[in-house]
Amino acid sequence: MAADNEIVILDDDQKEKKDQNSQNTQNEFGQDDFVLLEELAVAPAGSSQDAEDEEEGEQKGKKKLNKKILIIIAAGGGVILLLLIVLITLLLSRGSKKEPAPVLEVPVTTMPKQEPQNYYEINKGRIEEMIAKANVLYDSGNRIEALKIYENVAIYNESLSYYNLGVSQMNQEKFDEALENFKKAISNQEHTDVSALNAAVCALHLNNTELFRYYIDLARAFLTPNSSAYIYYSALVNYYKGYYIEAYHILNSIKDGFYANNANYLKSKILSLIRRDKDAIAALDDLRGYNTNLPMGLLHARLGNYDDALYYLNRVDPLASNIDLAKLARSLVQLKIGTYLTAAEVIGEIHERNATFVASTYPIKAGLKDDYFNINAAQKNFDEKLFFHKNSAFSMLFYYTPYKVFDAKQTIDYIAKGGVSAFVSQGVDADEYLRTSGIISRVNASLSKTIEKAINSELRVANKEFLTLVSEYPGHAILQYDLALSYAQLGDYANAYKHFVISYHLNPKNHLAGVYAVLCAQVAGRDYRQLYAEVSENITNDETLGDANFYNTLLLYLRDNSGALTRWLDEGKDEGDTLKMVFSYISAMILNRKNDAKIYSNSLLGKLPNDILTNILHFLAHNEREDIKEYAKNIQIRFLGANFDLNTLYGGSNIVKEQFVKLLQISGLSDVWRGIILSDLKKERNRADEIRHALAYIDLFTNRHDEAFEIYNYLVHTKKEQDAYTLFLAAVASIGSNRPQNAVAYLELAKLTNPTDPGNKIALGFLYHELGNIPAAVAQYISVGNTDYKSRFFTFHLAN
Repeated sequence: MAADNEIVILDDDQKEKKDQNSQNTQNEFGQDDFVLLEELAVAPAGSSQDAEDEEEGEQKGKKKLNKKILIIIAAGGGVILLLLIVLITLLLSRGSKKEPAPVLEVPVTTMPKQEPQNYYEINKGRIEEMIAKANVLYDSGNRIEALKIYENVAIYNESLSYYNLGVSQMNQEKFDEALENFKKAISNQEHTDVSALNAAVCALHLNNTELFRYYIDLARAFLTPNSSAYIYYSALVNYYKGYYIEAYHILNSIKDGFYANNANYLKSKILSLIRRDKDAIAALDDLRGYNTNLPMGLLHARLGNYDDALYYLNRVDPLASNIDLAKLARSLVQLKIGTYLTAAEVIGEIHERNATFVASTYPIKAGLKDDYFNINAAQKNFDEKLFFHKNSAFSMLFYYTPYKVFDAKQTIDYIAKGGVSAFVSQGVDADEYLRTSGIISRVNASLSKTIEKAINSELRVANKEFLTLVSEYPGHAILQYDLALSYAQLGDYANAYKHFVISYHLNPKNHLAGVYAVLCAQVAGRDYRQLYAEVSENITNDETLGDANFYNTLLLYLRDNSGALTRWLDEGKDEGDTLKMVFSYISAMILNRKNDAKIYSNSLLGKLPNDILTNILHFLAHNEREDIKEYAKNIQIRFLGANFDLNTLYGGSNIVKEQFVKLLQISGLSDVWRGIILSDLKKERNRADEIRHALAYIDLFTNRHDEAFEIYNYLVHTKKEQDAYTLFLAAVASIGSNRPQNAVAYLELAKLTNPTDPGNKIALGFLYHELGNIPAAVAQYISVGNTDYKSRFFTFHLAN
């Protein structure tokens, strides 16, 4: 009860609702005992500010109250009970030397003296003793026993009043019975104002809006200025009617006295309703005698203070009646920070006990992160280190990695062996050697043409041709390597891993294939321990390599060994090789050795002056992020009207689009470059599909999600481009355009070729969770596990 039943939106990155008018409030309150300290995100900031508009304000308030479950509470010693209850008032007042207000005294009705046999004199000391005992039981977790005592107090004598009996029944959630007793109390003129208030609350629980309005108006009519509770009850009436600002101003006039603590608690609720969460937390901090762990945890969660949120949510009494609410809230926080397995176990446990609780209590909606799709959020949270997150760094390495051409020496050896064999025996062996050399020559000829397409930014075409060649000649190590590299540049790490492994086992001396296989396994979420040991051992046993060689340094980087990067830079072993130079640049940026990074970026730019990614790396090395507005201005100067080779943007590695659009977004140039892409789409009809990929991607970051969805839908279904990365981005567009069912379908297709990708699983978990398929969501969360992996695109918000 009481504060334990508060609910707060658990999202720091949820956009504030543009329309916070009263019709939204109708769905803000769950079916708890009490006022939800919550969806204050969508609650109106107030109602009519003018007394002459009171009738109009009441109409606005009507919609807010249909589902609002509020009983304002006052509890002593941590006991959270309904505020407007005489018994609880006794708890609040026990130990206090102040005389309680007359309306809060326990009413005693005696039978006529002529019938002494039916007369029971009420022993107030005995009642207080029973209440004290109930208080101890309640605090220790014996809720049921405590409620029994409260009920016994209420029926200790039939003459104790209908009012108190109604209060007891409210405690037990017998709202229909409680309502009848409050009606009788009103008829007997027993505390008419608070009886009417409690009757209104019962009507809310019973979903009787008309009855609620009747009793709330009745309560207001009976509030008289000479009542000691007049100010506080006036605030309550305004609060119940949805006039939150009016109620807040009334509560501000209560500085001390019997109702001061209750007033502060109600003020914290209102502050939360109008999104002043920090002020609400401060108000809760000042309270005494209330258990505020749950609302404090929820408010911190909504602010994105997840460590603080978990601190308070973990302190919620495990025997509390609303412990499942606290557990579910904690699980949602854990989903935010990446402990998916821990969250899934609790969500699954709750769902097994109550199949509707998870989906109905905190329904979520999968969404796109503001960091990626909102310029202000992108600027606020921009960090150049994101460009050098491990996955991005790997993608950069793949971009600059050259394709392998055929091994001329191997072909010559085969031909030579054939000639020798023919001279010696003129037998079958010679025919086999010559036949093999002919096959190799044909493969190599096709391979060369396909490599040419790859380096000319026709990567998707090249990938398909590589795949065809591999199906014909699966034992060709170089062909397997080039196919794997094309997959890696397209962002399909599962298939890249598969073919790098094959290439490596066909030729264990190709250490780069082995290292890249380990790298792809890490990104794709595969177990790579055995492969890592094998590759590491082969590198160690290669006498042509030194200790701090490129391959070994890469392996150590996979294990987050920054010392290996330092040694690599200090020994300066790039030797003019572009790939090694890029790795040196990345190492310098990771270690914040900007002077070194500038040197390497200058060398790269000298080699590739019109390359988009090279220009991005050069810009990052020569500019500081300290003033984001100045940083954005520098991006505009560098990239507005720049003469780049746009082929890599259209048909090259995915990393080019990702990094370029990221810079365009924070600089405000996205729409400018979108116009350039649209112009090229009209002119370059022969490359239309490649350009569409770039257009759809930039549409995602300019909030044109419907347009992006249409393009990806066309590419997937009409052009049959069903690689895992395209399917994933189609799911992103689906969520952005509010098509969750389409997003599920695209992600399930992506999983067929990339089953271990954690990004797919997390997104599917959120989507199944949104659609109410909790077991399917739990299965996805469990398969991700507790990880430091963060989804680049997806998050979730509370649906209400």
